[in-house]
Amino acid sequence: MTLISQIKADQLSARKCKNKIATSLLTTLLSEASQPGINDGKRESTDNEVISVINSFIKNNKIAQENASKDILCVLQEELAILVSYLPEQYTKDKLTEIISKYINNNPDFTISSVMQYLRQNHSGKYEGRMAKEIIDTCI
Repeated sequence: MTLISQIKADQLSARKCKNKIATSLLTTLLSEASQPGINDGKRESTDNEVISVINSFIKNNKIAQENASKDILCVLQEELAILVSYLPEQYTKDKLTEIISKYINNNPDFTISSVMQYLRQNHSGKYEGRMAKEIIDTCI
């Protein structure tokens, strides 16, 4: 099942359960996550595109939490938990180091941008960019 299909199913379930917070969030997320595919030939958005939209929602949620009142903070935290549940499991530092080291060993003429491009194309959403940059810097 694709990520967008899972979000659709969860949104329908939230509507049936009358969970207003989840319904509202998932309806908005579904609309935004569908846009990359619609804009590129009326196709379904890929999981990587959906993950990118989810990460954007998470970033905005965390910014909103900084200035939120207690009532709104509860809603934002519930939304954050829902959003995070759609992300793939994140690589540990050891696993990410192993992946980067293997790439570097197989590509001796690597650059930082080539390693980051490889990670984006093959492991999108499964690692933290800052951690990857730190690991690459130690390999240089």
